[in-house]
Amino acid sequence: MESNKVYRKCNKSALPAGRRLIKCKWVFDIKRNGVFQARIVARGFTQQPSLDYYYQFSPVINDITFQIWLTCVLIWQLQTLVFDVETAFLHGSFCPGEEVYMNCPPGMVH
Repeated sequence: MESNKVYRKCNKSALPAGRRLIKCKWVFDIKRNGVFQARIVARGFTQQPSLDYYYQFSPVINDITFQIWLTCVLIWQLQTLVFDVETAFLHGSFCPGEEVYMNCPPGMVH
């Protein structure tokens, strides 16, 4: 991850004034084909509104809306595009100047 410039290391003393570290943890999973997966997950519940973030976006759809949408697709024979909602935010980008400060996950050499 470091060679891909996903993050850069900094000391706690180098944090800008008024910024806090977001805690994180490892999540381990075994896929159906037996492959092990590990990922780092930020503990977003430690963030404070207007201090760590300014807006939130939650792409949710209720059952009725989905059924209406699916009915319209079938009636008008529209083409649909399928995407994985769980990984929709993996390739998101930050605005210029926007930075996130996160603790190193447990067990990671820093």
